[in-house]
Amino acid sequence: MNEKLGWSFEIGSEGDVILALKGHLHPLGTMAEVLPYMEAFLATAEHAFEPRFGGRTVDAWDQCWMPVGPLNGGTASFPTTVGLYRAILNGQIVYIGKGREHANGGLRKRLRDYTRSSDSARRTGAGPRMWENRDRILIELLITGADRAAAFVADQIEGIFIERYDPPWNVTGSDPR
Repeated sequence: MNEKLGWSFEIGSEGDVILALKGHLHPLGTMAEVLPYMEAFLATAEHAFEPRFGGRTVDAWDQCWMPVGPLNGGTASFPTTVGLYRAILNGQIVYIGKGREHANGGLRKRLRDYTRSSDSARRTGAGPRMWENRDRILIELLITGADRAAAFVADQIEGIFIERYDPPWNVTGSDPR
């Protein structure tokens, strides 16, 4: 039973397939006749209800990460757009963050905060680790756009990617890391 939409497939007493939809029964045919269509329908229905952020599913966004190089390699080449970044150390994703200030340098500004002489970005959270490993961290970017709507998308998907990849430098909930 699909709880969201209130439908299910049932097998009738004579082996025929019946679609139960919102309290009504709809005979569809024999199992041999219906099975190819049921498989195609279920495969489509499974993906049709995935949430979308900025018009994309999380899996679609996950295919858009772009390597941009070392953190300490000069952030001047990093884009001023909005989105997420992930820090990779020794082949492991160690941190996922976002640059959301679309009118103030976006990702470039946020990543530059980890490498400049002022320690304002290094006082809490992953900041000290990013600073200590700035020569060895590789950065990948996920650009969501260049405006307020793009910042909203970045806000929405950041937590999803943190949950998906569980980077050790991201502190979530009561996790003592």
